[in-house]
Amino acid sequence: YMTFKTTSGVKNTSTVNAATIEYGGIITINGSAEGGTAPYQYAFLYKKTTESKWSEVQAYAENTTVSITPKKAVDYDVCVKVKDANGVEEKRYFVITVE
Repeated sequence: YMTFKTTSGVKNTSTVNAATIEYGGIITINGSAEGGTAPYQYAFLYKKTTESKWSEVQAYAENTTVSITPKKAVDYDVCVKVKDANGVEEKRYFVITVE
């Protein structure tokens, strides 16, 4: 007989405060995760949807919340990366419209 130990993967359950905001408003991103092995670390990135280069708001750290004030009334892509204590990474993407 054999005994196997399995671990569940990390599930990125991060959220943003709204899918649409008014120009001059603030995008608040809350990093959260479940599964895997705590503690978790979070990285936050964003870019205009028409661009290919991401801007990093926060490199991997335990801080779970960041805010971004968009400089233009366009659509933005937001990426939240979560990494658990074993280095397992999971990404979650959002599109925010700034009107």
